[in-house]
Amino acid sequence: MEEIVMFGRRCGKTTMANKCQELVDMLKADGWELDRFGHMQKQITGKRRDTGATVTRQYRVKLQATSCRIEVKSEQKNFDGGYDWIRVGGDYYTNIVKLDDGRIRVGSYFFGVKK
Repeated sequence: MEEIVMFGRRCGKTTMANKCQELVDMLKADGWELDRFGHMQKQITGKRRDTGATVTRQYRVKLQATSCRIEVKSEQKNFDGGYDWIRVGGDYYTNIVKLDDGRIRVGSYFFGVKK
C-alpha cells in the first residue's frame, strides 16, 4: 500500500483522508448540508424519551483533523443567550467502519440507509 503524509502522520491511502471524504459524501447524499465553518448540519425529527412528544433537533457532525464529533443543539439558552452544542458521539477517522449494507458506523451512530 502506498503511504502518504497527512497532518504530520504517515498513513495509508485508505485511512483518514478517504474515510473522512466517504463520510462527507454519505452525509451529503443523506441530506446533510455544509455550514460556514465546514461542519455538516441537519434537522432530525424524533421522539423525546421522557414524554414521547415529537421534536425536531438540530444535529451537527463536526469534522476535525483526525476525528469527527456528533453533536446536538441544546434546547435551553445559556447565560449569554445562545445555545450550546452537546457531544453525543464521535470517533477517530481510522475507526470509522463502512458496512456491507451501505451504511457507515461512527462510534455507536449509523449514517446512510440500509440496502
